[in-house]
Parts: sequence; C-alpha cells; structure tokens
Amino acid sequence: MSEESHPVILTTNKVLRKMSPLNAPRSILHWIALVGLVAVAVLVRVFAFQGYADSDPRDYTILAHDLAHGILHLPAYDGPPVFPLRLGVYGPTALLIKGFGLSETKSMA
Repeated sequence: MSEESHPVILTTNKVLRKMSPLNAPRSILHWIALVGLVAVAVLVRVFAFQGYADSDPRDYTILAHDLAHGILHLPAYDGPPVFPLRLGVYGPTALLIKGFGLSETKSMA
C-alpha cells in the first residue's frame, strides 16, 4: 500500500469550508469596491466644486501659505481661535503649496 502525503490541518472541532469571495480577507471584490468608492468620491468633489469661497477656506489658505513658508501661527493669531489648532486640515495643503505653488485648485485640496 502506497502512502500519499496529505497535508494535515489541525483545528479545534471546526469544519473547514472554502471561504466565499466576499468573506476572504484580501478579496479582489473588496479592492474593486474600494477603488469604485474613491472614484465616485473624487467625481462628486470635482463636479460639486464651486470655486474659492471667502469664508473658512480663506483663513485655512492663509494659514497653509504661511506654514509653507515656515510661519506657524499657534501662539499669536488674530482670527478665530480654532483655525491654527486644526493643523491636520491645512497642513497637507501647505505641503502642496510648498511643492507646487499657490493656486485655487491646490487651496481647495
């Protein structure tokens, strides 16, 4: 009698079943859904863009422009006190301004 080598899978009284594609941890369907969702979000943002506003975006753009040139306004700022504390909002925009210069499309990113 010939012995065939079979892989041994040790479990704790669980029945092993083949996972469905939606339950698989790295399914191609998950990647398709993620890419589709991000694409729809970008399209909605592009089509809903109405231009630069003179309210909060102006203050964030001023702070981002100053941060791109090395000026951080945390200690002394004359505007509303919440803007300088939101570094996560205007910090990425400051990086874009530093790399590519100031324009309306970068200030709305």
